[in-house]
Amino acid sequence: MRSNFLQIVDGRFVGADAVVAKEKETGKFDYDAPIEGLQALDRYTLRFKLNFPDYELLANLTTTPTAAVAREVVDAYGDASGWVMANPVGTGPYKLKDWRRGQRIILVPNPGFRDERYPEPTDPADSALVRKARRSQAAADRSGSRFRSSRKRTRGFSRFRRSSSIFSRCRTRSSRTS
Repeated sequence: MRSNFLQIVDGRFVGADAVVAKEKETGKFDYDAPIEGLQALDRYTLRFKLNFPDYELLANLTTTPTAAVAREVVDAYGDASGWVMANPVGTGPYKLKDWRRGQRIILVPNPGFRDERYPEPTDPADSALVRKARRSQAAADRSGSRFRSSRKRTRGFSRFRRSSSIFSRCRTRSSRTS
């Protein structure tokens, strides 16, 4: 396999080793081969059967290399080895309008993105906190400062210079004592 992240799944799922070994022999992964330890029960449910307890599995499944990609996307856009990197597909709050690899990415709002919210709190104290947070968020949105830092940029650099001079003084002191 060409994956740099094979170690995330290597040897973990029941029956996967045989499918991976076959791919290494033939050079092509058989996406239709049944794997006992990886089953799609329905459109939204996966069942995993592990060879050993894996405490890192949940964290590993939240990384980009383990993101689900629709079979239709692989069939339509995959290159000779099945990679679909030249045609990114997603379901998030933004859609890709323009992409020039290594130069720029332009995203636009996705009109089909779900607008899911948490239910309103029933506790009066929680309700007061939610109202306060919403007012603060609305004020930030109106002022346009949502993504701006409240500090000046030079402030961070001067702090860095000060801290590096402290380290240099520590080094000179330690060199004097030895």
